[in-house]
Amino acid sequence: MPFTTAEIAKQLSGEAFGDSNAVLTGFATADQAKPGDLTFAENEEFFARAEASAATAIIADQRFSSARKILIRVPNARIAFAKALALFFPEPAKPAGIHPQSVVAASASVDPTAHIGPHCTVGERVKIGAHCVLQAGNFIGDDATLGDDLLRELQRSRCLRVFSRCVTGLGDIGGAETCLAAEHGVCGEAILAGIGFTDCERDALAQFRRK
Repeated sequence: MPFTTAEIAKQLSGEAFGDSNAVLTGFATADQAKPGDLTFAENEEFFARAEASAATAIIADQRFSSARKILIRVPNARIAFAKALALFFPEPAKPAGIHPQSVVAASASVDPTAHIGPHCTVGERVKIGAHCVLQAGNFIGDDATLGDDLLRELQRSRCLRVFSRCVTGLGDIGGAETCLAAEHGVCGEAILAGIGFTDCERDALAQFRRK
C-alpha cells in the first residue's frame, strides 16, 4: 500500500522534511532500497549508507539533516521503525477468542477481542488487553500484564515468553530485540526468542547493537 511521506510522518508521530507529497511504496534496508522506498538510520554510519542509497526517504531522529533525501524525523527511531514495519508489512487479522488447545488460568483476565492461539499457556492473574495476539505456543507467566493492542503485530514469533510479573506497554524500552518489538508487542523485561526476522529487521538490530 503506498503512502505519502506526510502520511508516514503522521503515523510515526514525526515530521517530514522535503517533499511531503512524495509517494512511498516500500520499506527496505539501505543496501536493498530502490526509488520509492523508505529506509531508516539510527547512527551516523547507517545514515551515510541511507543517504547514498536509492531510497526516496529516510526515517531518522532529530539530530540528522540531509540536502539529498527526504527525511522523516521522529522522536525515537527504534519505535518508528517498528511502526513502519506494521504499515508496510501488515499481518492478517486474527479472530478473537481462545483456542481450545490453549491453557488459560481461571484467574486470568483476557479481553474478548484478544486472540489466543493453539498451545499457548497463560498464567495465574495475567491480564491481556484488547486486540492482543498470542501465536501458537506462546507463554505468559503469572501476574504479567499485556496492554491493549500490544501483540497485534507480533505474528512471526513462535517462541515468545513473557516472564512472571512483567508489565508491558508501548512506552517500555528494553534491549535491541525488545525495542524492535516495541510496537509489535513485547518490551521491558519480556524475552523474545525465535523470531523470524526479515532482512529489514536484521539491519535494524545491527544498528541498535552498534550504537
